[in-house]
Amino acid sequence: MPSDPHRFTLVITGAPYASQAPRTALGFARAAVAKGHAIDRVFLYGEGVHLASALSCPPSDEAHWTDAWAEFLDSHAIP
Repeated sequence: MPSDPHRFTLVITGAPYASQAPRTALGFARAAVAKGHAIDRVFLYGEGVHLASALSCPPSDEAHWTDAWAEFLDSHAIP
């Protein structure tokens, strides 16, 4: 654990598959948690709301960012 852990709130404004925002934010969130910091919550705004869509159907050669985010948030109890 870091000597002075930080707490973060993330805002994602880019749509999955049209923006790097969900991918970059998830990478940051994973790294922050691994270093002992906390993610308090994640807000989806603008095109970012598509990250929460149950209708998300990624291209076959792309990561499923909706599932990846859901798994991360569930495993760390992040609203």
